[in-house]
Amino acid sequence: MKKIVIEGKEYLELPKDLRRKKLLILRLDDGLYVVGTEDQVRSLVKRQVSYLAYKKLQGTPRREREEKRSEREGRIIKAPQTSPPKDSGYWIFDTEQEAMIFSRKHLEEFQTGDIKGIRGFDGKFYAVRTRLYNYYLVKILDLLREGPKTVGEIASILKKDKNLVKAVLEVAREEGLVIERSGGVYEYAG
Repeated sequence: MKKIVIEGKEYLELPKDLRRKKLLILRLDDGLYVVGTEDQVRSLVKRQVSYLAYKKLQGTPRREREEKRSEREGRIIKAPQTSPPKDSGYWIFDTEQEAMIFSRKHLEEFQTGDIKGIRGFDGKFYAVRTRLYNYYLVKILDLLREGPKTVGEIASILKKDKNLVKAVLEVAREEGLVIERSGGVYEYAG
């Protein structure tokens, strides 16, 4: 690759055949770049952000001290009452604080892979038990192979709650199995 210097900053020029493919380059460090399509680069960035958020949620001594102090002062933060019951196998949280509380409470299940979680484009946080996710993922992907569908359409066909379908779709989107188009329409990525 050819180096270009503009106003004292050094850039790399992509070969013409790569420019035609509309690839993006993301510089991670000196001499370390990621090259991929826009969707691939977005997925990588999202996964890195999710990983960093997960690491942050693992808890620090300072956070533990703050929690103990909050308990002593009677400021205990509880998960919202509007959450689905525990035995439903999926959860949707409107705020990061609610998601963090849930993540701390279920840290071991996240670490072992028994629960999968993601922040959706809509700003909500979705978590689903892996066994439930795997069960419904097969059914949902079969439906999406027939053509794009909305959450409501999929829920209606499966006769399941829209929130369950949305939670499974959000995790599947993060894993690159489905694509969310405008208007809340999902399609099979394969």
